[in-house]
Amino acid sequence: MKRTERGWVIYTKLKDTYGNECRVQESSSAEARRVWIFSMPSDEWKKRYGEGSNTSAHLSPAQARRMAEALLRFAAGK
Repeated sequence: MKRTERGWVIYTKLKDTYGNECRVQESSSAEARRVWIFSMPSDEWKKRYGEGSNTSAHLSPAQARRMAEALLRFAAGK
């Protein structure tokens, strides 16, 4: 499993259909287990739509399961 320079687990990295890099990464939260979902715009996206801010979701394990279940339902076409 890959890790960040600070040692946090990177669960997956992928490019979306617009070439934007998406990454699911362990959070450094000291309060509880959490995960970040990053989406970083590609250079092509920035050229086409202009510079903008990145948006990230900070999820608990239960929220991550809910998102995963929703994505699996979507992928299965249900």
